[in-house]
Amino acid sequence: MPTPFVPVFTPAQARENHDRLLQRREVFRRKGIDLAASRHRLLTAAPPYEPPILEIGTGNGHLAIALAAAGHAFVSVDPDAEALTRAAMNLAAEGFAANATLYCMDASVMPFPKESFGTLFCVDAFHHMPDPAPILASMDRVLCPGGRLVLSDFNADGLAIVAGIHREEGRVHENHGMRSEWVADRLRRLGYAVTDHPAPHHWILVGVKPMGPLFPPFPFN
Repeated sequence: MPTPFVPVFTPAQARENHDRLLQRREVFRRKGIDLAASRHRLLTAAPPYEPPILEIGTGNGHLAIALAAAGHAFVSVDPDAEALTRAAMNLAAEGFAANATLYCMDASVMPFPKESFGTLFCVDAFHHMPDPAPILASMDRVLCPGGRLVLSDFNADGLAIVAGIHREEGRVHENHGMRSEWVADRLRRLGYAVTDHPAPHHWILVGVKPMGPLFPPFPFN
């Protein structure tokens, strides 16, 4: 098994970092996107969420906080050590440090055992992926039969708002244009039962992995 990512920081650093998170949420809220509410809405899409739970794309910890607040323990992975450190500080500031086990890794080559997670979340990450196919394949490998994939990202309206926020800040928001239709089609090709749960600024897909091979051997006996 890989070694968990455990950053070192002071309580004061955690509080300062968490203040920045709240300020960022307020920027988005004023533009019409409530980041905290969107995560809580996501958790109502298709429960129950069987453990072990894996989150791909920790970011600043928005979903991690929502998962912890709902009482879940979980694993969360991200390739960016700085983002993981910010997420760890935000979880600590809200009293949820013990809920999360963090790993700094590429989600396309996760070293977890095959079929080792009951639920997998990935939120607001697909538009950052030039080619999500390897990551979807990795998700499928580590998800157990009957397990749920809960995948979500900004829709066209949400992406326009995010791009506008970045533009006002003198930055360009990365967007590779990945659409929910492509993700849903890819999952169905793998045999998943896929349902759509649209939200005001997000698309949400829930995929249930088949219990056995898509094409089982012919029963000769």
